[in-house]
Amino acid sequence: MGLTVLFSLYLSRFKVFGFPLFDLFPILLAIVLTWSLAGILTAAGVWEGDSLCSTSRTREYILSASWFFIPYPFQFGAPVFRGYAIVPMIGSMLAAMIESVGDYYSCANISGAPPPTSGIIARGLAAEGIGVVFSGLWGTGSGTASYSENIGAIGITGVGSRAVIQCGALTMMIVSVISKFGVLLATMPHPMVSGLYCVVFGIIVAVGLSNLQHVNLNNQRNIFVLGFAIFNAFSIAGPGGYFATVEGNPFGNTNGAAIALSIFSSPMIVAFIISLTLDTTAGGATPEERGLTIWEVASAADVNNDPEYIQVYSLPLFFSRMTHNCAYLEYMSRGKMPPPPENGVYQASRGDLGDLCCPCLSRDETNRESTDQERAEEEGTRDSPTENKMHREESSESELAAGDNSC
Repeated sequence: MGLTVLFSLYLSRFKVFGFPLFDLFPILLAIVLTWSLAGILTAAGVWEGDSLCSTSRTREYILSASWFFIPYPFQFGAPVFRGYAIVPMIGSMLAAMIESVGDYYSCANISGAPPPTSGIIARGLAAEGIGVVFSGLWGTGSGTASYSENIGAIGITGVGSRAVIQCGALTMMIVSVISKFGVLLATMPHPMVSGLYCVVFGIIVAVGLSNLQHVNLNNQRNIFVLGFAIFNAFSIAGPGGYFATVEGNPFGNTNGAAIALSIFSSPMIVAFIISLTLDTTAGGATPEERGLTIWEVASAADVNNDPEYIQVYSLPLFFSRMTHNCAYLEYMSRGKMPPPPENGVYQASRGDLGDLCCPCLSRDETNRESTDQERAEEEGTRDSPTENKMHREESSESELAAGDNSC
């Protein structure tokens, strides 16, 4: 934790041979140095084998693991569907979806991107759902959802490029078949992980609070809603809250009780329910003071013509033209389809891995289609010979009149 703070705050201005090493890799450098120090102290006998900081069994675990393992669908057998397992998972998915919506806004805020519209959020949730399906087919035992810690990593490193994230995803896919590397990560000392979380989750809290920048916190009513929601969310669902200490399920033993427990065990959802109820039912603040007017800009954004939305939120490569950027999702939230592109071409996003590696499939083709359309419009608006003659006569008369006025 101390090294991460040192690298990201105090040494970020310094460069190593002209390269901003501390500014770009504060977390990675902190992990490597701390882990190396733990190995040295373990070898020196400072930490025994039963210590949480010890790395004495790392070598044993790595040697006992195989080199490669390629996961495949149904490796643990055919899927089995049971109501008592599906219904509680619905509650968990609802909780994950609500948390993901908050993560999307936080990620856009910390990256300097415009706030996502409802249709863009729906696209993100659909992608998570597809990931959950594949997780079930491969038998990973865990679903796919947005990872809040990555938002904190963006805040610490200042790197929010989608190309970097996509390269990291490809790297993880390749490294995942190397069993020894997975075992190495699993042996990371727990205190080191906890120290990183202290920094990363602190960034997440700050980013979440930064979403209140458009709310008038000088209004006593807003202060009450904010404080009441945060404090009682941790009192009910926090680490030392009611649901963390009570034995069993206080809602009962039914499937609905399992869903309710999954929902109310999340502090984020409890805070959302409390703040939403109080903010919508209690008076004493105008829409401007509640910070609602700024979000109307996002709901009315022209996602197909705004250059910033096109660059950030359009689908990559040819998918934007194939799917029209899933414009029907905007219709479901707005009640009407968004305006189509002015040039008739759904442009691909910019700055992602597909745009960098295959510009011929995104930028060049889009420009070519735009040029062809402009050429066709010019040909379609050409005047006939008679109209051209009339146009020339009108131009001559205008020139003569202009000459008379000048004389």
